[in-house]
Amino acid sequence: MLTSRLESFQSRADCWVSPQGDDPEVENQENSVERLQRRGNRLKSTTWRQRQKIWHLKEQLRVEREKNSAEKVLEDVCKNMSKQAKCFFKLQVRTVGKDPHGRRYTDEELMYALAIYFQGPRAYRFLVKHFVLPSTRILRKNMQRVRLLPGFHDTVLCVLKEKFKSASETERLCVVSFDEMSVKTKMTYLRGEDMIEGTEDFGELGRSRDRADHALVFMVRGLTKKWKQSIGYFLSAGPTKAAIQKQLLVNCITKLQEVGLTVVATVCDMGPTNQQTYKLLGASEGRFEFEVGGQEVVALFDVPHLFKCLRNALLNYDVTVEGTVVSWNHLMALFHWDRSRKLRAAPKLRMLHLRPTPFKKMRVKLATQVMSRSVAAAMVLYADLANCEADSDGLIVGLNMTAARPERASARPMARLRSDDRVMPEPKVVLDVPVDEVTANCLSYVAGYLVHKANVVCRNCERALVRVDSEVRATADVLTALKSHTGVTKCDVGSLKLPSAVLFEFVRECYVSFSVHARSMLFETKILERLVRCVLASKPATVLASQLRCHPRVLTGIAARYMRLMLHSTCRELSSAAAKSGPRRQSRKLLKLRGL
Repeated sequence: MLTSRLESFQSRADCWVSPQGDDPEVENQENSVERLQRRGNRLKSTTWRQRQKIWHLKEQLRVEREKNSAEKVLEDVCKNMSKQAKCFFKLQVRTVGKDPHGRRYTDEELMYALAIYFQGPRAYRFLVKHFVLPSTRILRKNMQRVRLLPGFHDTVLCVLKEKFKSASETERLCVVSFDEMSVKTKMTYLRGEDMIEGTEDFGELGRSRDRADHALVFMVRGLTKKWKQSIGYFLSAGPTKAAIQKQLLVNCITKLQEVGLTVVATVCDMGPTNQQTYKLLGASEGRFEFEVGGQEVVALFDVPHLFKCLRNALLNYDVTVEGTVVSWNHLMALFHWDRSRKLRAAPKLRMLHLRPTPFKKMRVKLATQVMSRSVAAAMVLYADLANCEADSDGLIVGLNMTAARPERASARPMARLRSDDRVMPEPKVVLDVPVDEVTANCLSYVAGYLVHKANVVCRNCERALVRVDSEVRATADVLTALKSHTGVTKCDVGSLKLPSAVLFEFVRECYVSFSVHARSMLFETKILERLVRCVLASKPATVLASQLRCHPRVLTGIAARYMRLMLHSTCRELSSAAAKSGPRRQSRKLLKLRGL
């Protein structure tokens, strides 16, 4: 049965295959089939290659997407930014377009926002309108989580201990400062602490029922590195008693010594409580140190308060120094004599310095400016006050320095001064200086300033502008000598220069030209251009221009700068005169009281 079926299948196959060359149509069909098969194979190969290519392109696309992801782009953009700028930029990129209620902020971003807010709430509210920043409500909620009760904060001390664990002995040197201020009386219930805040509280020393109206703060500050940190505060009813303040100060120094810091000094103002505290610690007029934990600590008063105290003493009393009377009337005479001149030896000295109001007496800069070298130089220039020259200015510079400066050789750090040292060298005394010589001194000083600002590089031009010799031969150089910190011993004294005779004559011509032509040009246009044109047509300008062939524009720049300075000075004088002649503004509170 099976054999018969195979034979029939073979016979059919034989019938299917036609004899060779019998039928051309069949042959053409076979050729077409072969071509189609070859084409199909080629298409299969092409399809496979295209699929491989698509796969490779997808892989490249995936790699590029990962490479150009938002985080990668963000890191590349922020690579050269500072830490604060990077934090702010990432915050904007991450939260822009999100719903305000869905924004989340990291601790670093919140701390950065708080730092901006503490610079000024008004400025922060302006930034919130234009940038994505935490709202003030979020900042307040985060600040409420931090509870710093009265006393020394152990958390802060632990952070300081960790920070200075590997620091050197020099970096561990620090100074403790403490101060007290009045605060508003207010009682507040703290829900988290289950207590009422606002009563007298000295931390470890206990509390009382009296309502607090004063706050005492202790702060530690690095002596060789720039850092500072408040470590505790206390509330008191009235000023803190000296005995309690002494105990708190000793506890503060002890805790800082325990965390590895070396306290070398304490600083406070000259309040009576602070003076009594130092006396209880053993620091007196003859001895300025006291011991805590076996280490000596120097008791210091705040330098700004010392200068304010000195100014107030001179304001109220005459002082006798080595038989010479130093009086505040001398400064008043200097001011009235100097302000009537067009060129002033002490141009920044004003009535506000000499007759300060009660609130202005609290400003330190008004006290230090009165006792500055500029005012002392003007006094020595006008009268015989040799013993009252710039000693106080040397003290200011010395107490503000941590290292010696070559450019201020007369000022040294106070630690290097011996008891028999003078802070400043002996002055050059000028007796009965005539008015015209005062003007010449001012012009010489201004001419040196103009040369310094011109920044001349050419040697030939510098010789034409600056004095070549090193001696003070003319009386016009006295003011420059007094204002310098090293004395006029060479042509370039720090930033001060001695002008050449040709430059001095040119600056004098600028002074005369401004005095003659300025008043008629004040209310016209192109004032500076016309004034410079007038002075450049003079004979001293022609002589100086012949010596400045390398840089002829230097002459125009010097003239323009001088005229600009004089225009600003004239505008200040006119504004001051208008303010004095106009109606005086009354206090808003006084006007409200009068309206009742």
